[in-house]
Amino acid sequence: MTFVMDKLPIAIVYATWSGLGIFTIALLGYFFFKQTLAWQAIVGLFLIVIGVILVNSFTIKIN
Repeated sequence: MTFVMDKLPIAIVYATWSGLGIFTIALLGYFFFKQTLAWQAIVGLFLIVIGVILVNSFTIKIN
């Protein structure tokens, strides 16, 4: 993460780290602990992934 912060703004890096962390933990809970996810939660998780992709695709890199 520290290497990425040399190239991207910290707000973008932290938002990406947090969003993908939430997505990963939710998937691990589903597969390893057999926790159920409501359809609203599944839609929300995919919206997080789509948001991370959009934010990262339109981010200006620091020289």
